[in-house]
Amino acid sequence: MDLCFLNDFQFIQELFNPFISLVKIDTTNVDLMNMKFTAFNWFRLVVLKLCENIELEELRNMHFGNRKFHHILEQQCNLIFNKLILTELKQLQQNQLTCEDLSLKNVSFRYFVRPSKFNVDVCIDRYLMLLLRCIHLYDHIRLNYATMDYIEQLFNLYHTSQSLGTRLLTLKILRDLLIYLSDDTNRSFIENLLTKILFSIGQNFNLLETEKIDLDIIIEFIYIYRTIISYNTPWQKFATKLLVDAIKSCMNFNFTALEMVELQQMNFFLASICILGGYVRPYCLGSTVEVYPTNTDIQELQSAIIIEINMDALESDSSDVKPYLVQYATTNQTEWVSSNQIRIIVDVQPPNLSLLPIDNAVHTILDTLGFLVQTIDVSTIDSLILLDIKCRVVKALYDVLSYKQVIEIFMEKPYASIIAKLSTSMDYFDSIRSIIPNDLRLFNQLHLEQYYLSLDRFVRKNQIVENKLDIIIHNKNGWNQMKIIHDSIISQYLSETSSIDQNWKPMASKSEIKSYKKGRLGNDDIQIISVPVNDNKAVLEECGIKHKFKGRVNINDDIGNIRRRTFIPDSIELNEGKWYFCVRFPLGGAAVIGWATKGFNPSLHDSYGVGDDEYSWGFDGASAVYDRNRHRIFHRRNSWDVDAVCGCGIEIDGTNTNIKYWLNGKFLGTVYSHSENKTIKTNLLPNGIFATYFPAVTVKLYRNVANTGVFEFIFSPEDMTECPLPKGYKSLLMPKLLTMENVLVAYPYSAYLIGNDIQQYFYTSRCSKNDSNDKKTSLLRDFVNDQHFEVPFNVDMVTTDDNLLKLSKENDGFLLSLDNHQELTISFDFEISATENHPDELDVVLFTLDDAIFSIHVCMNDNFIDETRIYRQHVAILFQINKQAKVYINNKLQTLNYYHSFDPKINSKLNLRLLPCVNVGIRNLGIWTYLLSEEHIQRLFTYGLSYVSIDYQKLKEYQKRLNTIEFKAEQKYFTDETLVPLNEPFKQDLWEETKQTINHDESNYFKPISDTNQSIVQLFGNKTYLVLNTANQIWSEYTLILDISIPNLPSAKNLSDTEARLTLLTLNNKSEIYVTYDGHLHVTEGGHQSSSTMKLQEYIRLFISVQQNSIHIYVNGSLELDVSIIEDQFATKLKRIDLFRELDLTKNTTNDDQLRIECRSITYLNKSTHILSSSMKKLIQSTEYSLDQLVAPSFNILSTSLIGIGYKEQSIKYVMKKYNTTNIYFIDKILREEIQYIENICQQEQQQKRLDVLKRLSAYDENETLHMLMDIDHVTNDLSISPLRSEIDNNDHVNDDIPSDKKWFYEMIRSVGIHDKLDDWLRDTEINNQLTAVYPGYKLLDLKKSDSDETEFTNIFKKIMATSSHYIHRQISPEIYIHSRTICQYGLTTIYARHTILNMLKVWCNDDHSNLFPLSKFGDGNFIVKLLRSMNHHHTYVNETINRMNLLIMSILKVELKDLLKCIVHEKLTVEIFDRKAPILFQLQKQAIEESIHFLSEPSLIDINNNNDANIDEQIFNKQLNLDFLLKMFHLFSEVLKDFEGKNYNVDLVISLLFPGVIIKILFDLFLLLPSHQLKIFIVGIFIKYVIYIPYI
Repeated sequence: MDLCFLNDFQFIQELFNPFISLVKIDTTNVDLMNMKFTAFNWFRLVVLKLCENIELEELRNMHFGNRKFHHILEQQCNLIFNKLILTELKQLQQNQLTCEDLSLKNVSFRYFVRPSKFNVDVCIDRYLMLLLRCIHLYDHIRLNYATMDYIEQLFNLYHTSQSLGTRLLTLKILRDLLIYLSDDTNRSFIENLLTKILFSIGQNFNLLETEKIDLDIIIEFIYIYRTIISYNTPWQKFATKLLVDAIKSCMNFNFTALEMVELQQMNFFLASICILGGYVRPYCLGSTVEVYPTNTDIQELQSAIIIEINMDALESDSSDVKPYLVQYATTNQTEWVSSNQIRIIVDVQPPNLSLLPIDNAVHTILDTLGFLVQTIDVSTIDSLILLDIKCRVVKALYDVLSYKQVIEIFMEKPYASIIAKLSTSMDYFDSIRSIIPNDLRLFNQLHLEQYYLSLDRFVRKNQIVENKLDIIIHNKNGWNQMKIIHDSIISQYLSETSSIDQNWKPMASKSEIKSYKKGRLGNDDIQIISVPVNDNKAVLEECGIKHKFKGRVNINDDIGNIRRRTFIPDSIELNEGKWYFCVRFPLGGAAVIGWATKGFNPSLHDSYGVGDDEYSWGFDGASAVYDRNRHRIFHRRNSWDVDAVCGCGIEIDGTNTNIKYWLNGKFLGTVYSHSENKTIKTNLLPNGIFATYFPAVTVKLYRNVANTGVFEFIFSPEDMTECPLPKGYKSLLMPKLLTMENVLVAYPYSAYLIGNDIQQYFYTSRCSKNDSNDKKTSLLRDFVNDQHFEVPFNVDMVTTDDNLLKLSKENDGFLLSLDNHQELTISFDFEISATENHPDELDVVLFTLDDAIFSIHVCMNDNFIDETRIYRQHVAILFQINKQAKVYINNKLQTLNYYHSFDPKINSKLNLRLLPCVNVGIRNLGIWTYLLSEEHIQRLFTYGLSYVSIDYQKLKEYQKRLNTIEFKAEQKYFTDETLVPLNEPFKQDLWEETKQTINHDESNYFKPISDTNQSIVQLFGNKTYLVLNTANQIWSEYTLILDISIPNLPSAKNLSDTEARLTLLTLNNKSEIYVTYDGHLHVTEGGHQSSSTMKLQEYIRLFISVQQNSIHIYVNGSLELDVSIIEDQFATKLKRIDLFRELDLTKNTTNDDQLRIECRSITYLNKSTHILSSSMKKLIQSTEYSLDQLVAPSFNILSTSLIGIGYKEQSIKYVMKKYNTTNIYFIDKILREEIQYIENICQQEQQQKRLDVLKRLSAYDENETLHMLMDIDHVTNDLSISPLRSEIDNNDHVNDDIPSDKKWFYEMIRSVGIHDKLDDWLRDTEINNQLTAVYPGYKLLDLKKSDSDETEFTNIFKKIMATSSHYIHRQISPEIYIHSRTICQYGLTTIYARHTILNMLKVWCNDDHSNLFPLSKFGDGNFIVKLLRSMNHHHTYVNETINRMNLLIMSILKVELKDLLKCIVHEKLTVEIFDRKAPILFQLQKQAIEESIHFLSEPSLIDINNNNDANIDEQIFNKQLNLDFLLKMFHLFSEVLKDFEGKNYNVDLVISLLFPGVIIKILFDLFLLLPSHQLKIFIVGIFIKYVIYIPYI
């Protein structure tokens, strides 16, 4: 382009007004508009070319001393910038519109070429963008046009424009121009500008301010101020002094009365902190970002700018949103991205404090920041604004400590260690452990910041904190100001009806999840992938109702005629148990559904899918598909109907493995079986008995057929409405972790009107027939101790919407008559019936006692707990002998003028009438025979007593399936409908009636057993029998254990004696078990009978195990019958089992006065097994053995509430074992009353286990490492005490039939307390080999590779990136906002402190490789190890492939080892020398040994720690033992050892220091204990890598 030619003929001047100027344009003339935009693009190119040539002229003058065309170019430049552009901007400003534009898209490069809209703001933005580019790129433009004319015009545009994009562009230009203003510029203008900027920044971040401007603008203000104080300009010193003075002003703050601080002073202070970096960086319009590529295998990030923000997407409830439109710097391409995919690049960094133009500015600022960090105590803080300041200060330290000189100054300060202490402190979370927001998906910087910003958006939109100054500043926590904060997951769990009979539940405890996961390997989360993985034709869409995930496959493909595509869950395999999933076909189509195992590889052929090889088995709706063969099963077309749902289940049990199918809820049958007697005998074990399986679906696509290639996976049982989860099967979807610890109120003595099932509120029992004719008495059910009492209410008086028992003002209230105690707590909830003219406050008679009336003042519009229940009142009344009674009602505490007295002889009863003479509803009535603490009252008001009803329901459902029925000494009738007697031929209506009423005198059935509290049931004659109710369920497999006595063998009437029988069990006339005339056991339909005969007139234990295809019967432990039967022949299809019923009375002629059979107990289990355990074999040998443990509820069922109350698992198990009890109330009572004693016992047990480990390890401690690193003076040297005490206690012996090649393993593992089979390890080895073969991305940790840290980072970071960081808040109360923000800021304070340390290490190492970072300034060796542990965990969740903390520790260890090696040449290694010369190594080894001993003494801890879940709570991580950190310490030692190899060092001595004999022994024991093959390989790798000699093993 010939710029001189353009200048000579004045092209630009002549063409500008008619063709380029955008001031006057007819927007309706499309041709004119297109011409104008074309001309402007030409003008833009001319301007840029002109600037470029001037730059070249400047370089020519610098190198050659002449500027040939400079005057011509300058003339053109002045014309364009000072006349044309400036005048155009002024004229366009006069025509500005008032519309708001939240986009920079109109100034993007693509928009210049092809605009989509036109208005004045667009024209202004075009000129501003051209200006910005020229000013930003060319020095001479900045120098020549940094004039007040431009500055004032830009500020006019900023103040008058309604377009956010326009305002941002003006500020970006001003940022570059302000620092080039000349000295003679109006100083007052600039100083006022800086003052206003500072005030606006502070106003935005001040919690006490409600007037805010756009955050996008505030960030630009921060950049402007940083730019001014970072450059040597006439305004630098003023701006710096203003900032330093603002920071210093906090030294005069009264931090207990921040509301008294003058507003401008507070705003200036906050602004100064933010300018130094103290703010959470938001994603703003115009922000520069780096974008993570969608292909996570690519590590390189791409630079981009945010040019548009979709506000609707930001407010969307969906987590899978992409609100940010970015334009890439290198390609100008645009893309919508999520917050997970981008990170902010700061345009202008905070200044280097050491270069500020004010004396001692760096010291003043650092000292003030240090003062604030120390003064604001995290552990006692009760002010949100103070916490906000502290978080900002720590973030500012992170940013300012980015220069070596500043870091050196900081590390010399006495407060330097505070940053390290903050990085390890999570103490605050101990008090709010249960109320961390459940919608916070990950506890890392990205998620905490996005959660924080979402709260900030909500506040800006709703002004939630207006008039809430007291709660922000002081955050008071007294009872009368108490606010309840719910954990939504706990509340959801307590609000749902829970049943132990459910095969799956959405939430479960840690132990329940561990049990549920048995047989499931790989990822916990479900992610669908195509096979082959690089198949890019598949589109995965979100589906599901309760469980939303990308499980809908939608393929649109027009290549080829017929194709098949296969989909599986990523990295999930199953190796035992029953598992199930569903597939829905919204549009119908053709697909094969089934299971696959190792070897299945559909990538070989385009037409290859499930069922096309020997490693997969499928079903297409009509035919079984296996090994490319089809076996027709159903006469229907082999395609799926519209909205068909197919269920697919697999039973993995070695050679008994089966595959079954369901369609729309109907069972289709067993399609594949590895055994011989099923539909299709198939080899389901092509890889042996350790085979693993995974779901697979192959969909068939037809080119010219619509509605193919669409289906949905269903993994949540809550979404399996059309094809429910079959009984006994598990879904692949894992329940959410229910962390309910130390949040529930202690178990009440009695509880009434609790839970959601109002039918359970009233107790019903079998009554006599005469009573049933009269009006039945209502008994209110006690859900705890069966203290039911009579009430004049019934279930019809309970509302169904809110479960309130309605009382009217005409009655005398709710009469509560209690046994008096010295202390009592009575609680209940009530709700006064709403009326049209309901007062906001009123006085209510709470209760009457004797003749006294006690009233309270009630606030009716109190959203104390639930904003939807503003009339709900929560009450707790506390009675204590000789003390005034107290009433807690919601968040108010009142003292009554009543002194409680207790004298059993005078007032044994306490008679209260609750809420008399008022229209009210009542529920959640609880009674404790002691005083509840305020903490437990708060728990009671928070979560209520629903957990009691859940426990009741779980136990009730459990006892329907497993229970022992015994009979009490004074028993007069059968207590409930589970077991009832009949004495006439069976009729269904007769049975139903008998379950409710007592038709005859049942006391004749019972005979007390002398000297016991038990009875036996006697059946006389041949007409009486018992009916066992199977809880309205069909049992296909079950177990019955009958303790019976047969007085005489049966005889027959008018028949031969050979036909006489005594029937024991009857299901129908073809399914009976009976005793023959000669005493043999006999099963119908097969002629099978026992070889031995039944003993008479003595009690025997009869064990009957029913499977689908067989029956096993034992008598006193001896197998008498093993009979094959027709499938489900003995299933309880009639939902009952008849015991001792004679169908044919002629075959048993026992007279009515003659005893036929006696029964002491009946035990039933709705499960069975064909292989009996050794403990079961022992139990069934005699009636003397109690069966309580056989039917006892599991620990998981009993412990959930007890753990929720705050008891430890070990203590609960101790009480259950000592007292042989499963009564939850009794366990709670013992734990509460004897907690100190029990904890001491548990500690002693733990100490004994620890002692055993130390004794075992001491045999390998030749160098006395244990004595140096641990205090073991208390360890006895009595060698008579075996170090293998656990081996003696368990009394297990190595079986003689164990193969000799495995016996060594069994003998060795006994010493570390392992009693599992060697097969477990072999199975895990096989599993990992399969995962490696099937999924190439699965890698074992390889110590030989230097990038192992990077590989680990990549894997975990990918998982974190897959978790959405989009959050939205709606309709949250001010208190919830305060609480949620508090948690965010505590978490961010800790994380920013860690970032600060990592950043200092990075700067230090990059700047100086000769001197080590002075880590000792942070604390002693013990603290440094604690810091290392925290930083190691933190490194996992940052975008940093290099673990700089590890590198520093390794460098320190190398120096320490060298000093130690020099020292021990002349001296013996002692504790004092070790700790003085190598404090970090000393503490690391001490920590490693201590944690190892914990794991070795309690191997169950390893299972808890074997978890790489990115969702793990950070506070839990820092409190519990950590297996990962322990192994990384050993890895650290091995890496240090590498530096001494091949050098002039005694390597053997170095090895003995890093890996003494006791550590080698620990590693070997851990090798035996570790559950996974991958972890075992890790330890083996350490030994192999360095060929460590193991002398003792």
